[in-house]
Amino acid sequence: MLDYDFYYKNTGNRFDIVEGHMALDPDGPLLASRTPSNNCIYVNTALKEVTIISDWIGKPYSLQKSDCISQSLRWRSLNGYNDITNFYLSMSQSHLVKYYRKGAKFALVDAGLVEYEPLDTVPREGDLILYKYDGINENHTAILLGDKVLHHLPQVLSCYSVYNPELLFKVYRDE
Repeated sequence: MLDYDFYYKNTGNRFDIVEGHMALDPDGPLLASRTPSNNCIYVNTALKEVTIISDWIGKPYSLQKSDCISQSLRWRSLNGYNDITNFYLSMSQSHLVKYYRKGAKFALVDAGLVEYEPLDTVPREGDLILYKYDGINENHTAILLGDKVLHHLPQVLSCYSVYNPELLFKVYRDE
């Protein structure tokens, strides 16, 4: 939950989301504002509430609604890639649990994406990647955007993070 008093006092300041947590940053993409607009932290003085308004960052985690896979698939769909969002979002809970136990890589291939080994291809902008977000778990998806990834981990806000190729496990593309 975002603290109304804090953001009210910081109206006009910029923020970034670093590793899923809000941080003051003079060059950050989010502006604390009392006027709603895209890429802002809207401080609603009438309701005394704070809401993040952004297309991709600042979303709270919710399995199958706002998680790493659904965010990655939505980004791909809105950026001209093969739209397989409905494959994931229409899964039953038992089917979803099966994929989480087996691994996200099986769901991505079953949805029609082609899997590449990192040693066999150079990851490129817009690739959906599977990587080890904690150095161990190979079940986290993200979108590669230059030297950053757009991703969403449980318990934190969606964000951009620095891409670490050492954590890369698989690369997925339409072809």
